[in-house]
Amino acid sequence: MLRRIIRRAVRHGNILGAKEAFFYKLVAPLVEVMGAAGEELQRQQAQVEQVLKSEEDQFARTLERGLALLDEELEKLQGDTLDGEIVFRLYDTFGFPADLTADVCRERNLKIDEAGFERAMEQQRQRAREASGFGADYSNVIRIDAASSFKGYDQLDLAATVKALYVAGEAVDEVTAGQDAVVVLDETPFYGESGGQVGDTGLLKGKNAEFSVQDTQKYGQAIGHVGKLTAGQLRIGDRLEAQVDAARRARIRLNHSATHLLHAALRQVLGEHVAPERLAG
Repeated sequence: MLRRIIRRAVRHGNILGAKEAFFYKLVAPLVEVMGAAGEELQRQQAQVEQVLKSEEDQFARTLERGLALLDEELEKLQGDTLDGEIVFRLYDTFGFPADLTADVCRERNLKIDEAGFERAMEQQRQRAREASGFGADYSNVIRIDAASSFKGYDQLDLAATVKALYVAGEAVDEVTAGQDAVVVLDETPFYGESGGQVGDTGLLKGKNAEFSVQDTQKYGQAIGHVGKLTAGQLRIGDRLEAQVDAARRARIRLNHSATHLLHAALRQVLGEHVAPERLAG
């Protein structure tokens, strides 16, 4: 959201005739106007100016290229609505934000095909999910009242009971071989993705079933084992042996620790403004 505000300000400055970076120069007068209320801004003034100028310089290149391409498309336009596929192509290929495309169109009494743009975006997200190797993100679909007890700090292998099963985001009573699913256990050694650390992988093995866990996610207080049933059938109430991929967990922990060490080093070298959440991605 901040980036969108900055870019809109830069574009309007461009319309008013500003041909060089200008927005970052407004920080100093803002600090002066805010006085005592802007002490934190004053302490971070140099950093804020640097970030703003970098963003402005980067966007200036995108703006120039994107406006030229948009002008070409609008010259060919028949009717009053710019096709959503064109809006998406400007965004996806050239980094030109859809909201700025909409602004330019409004200024010319035109509009954009928002529904078409959203369809193109969803198709891109679907391609990304398929390319990632496994399934969809059901975090906004699955709602589970039950809680899972996490035992993975000192156990990587334990027996547990199936409390819930989900296929394509829908609760089911049974999963059959070959189906992708989310399995919720009453307790588990599998770590659900959070705090900058990815979820565990491994196996859930039962008397009549084997489930390959390809990811572990949190759904409220429940921990969901995301993967595929490779053999047998799985039902609510079944007992399973939950086995975390121990070698992978060890590598993840080393990488996670390395991230914290990197953060400490960056704060020491670059300053206290370096925040942990900026490293999480």
